[in-house]
Amino acid sequence: MTKEKFPIIAAALGFLLTLLVLKGSQQGDDGSTLIPLLTLLLISEFGVIVTGIGSYLGGRHFLATRTVSNPAVAALFCVCLLVHFLVRGIQLWPL
Repeated sequence: MTKEKFPIIAAALGFLLTLLVLKGSQQGDDGSTLIPLLTLLLISEFGVIVTGIGSYLGGRHFLATRTVSNPAVAALFCVCLLVHFLVRGIQLWPL
């Protein structure tokens, strides 16, 4: 795996983790989430880390080549997923 391919892999993994968090955070009949809260928080944290690295590497690739390529588009998608994971993790955190 090269550094140019990592943003694409990070975007795909981030998308799958987003689906998992969205589905798992739905509440059941008794008010609890389908996936335990700590697991949802860990998934969100892992998503932040992976998409953050994908954003960084894709942005570096874009600045080095100055062309809009697949890693650059994946980096933009990773930034959107990064913000989503941050917001979702804060929303899940019990006050």
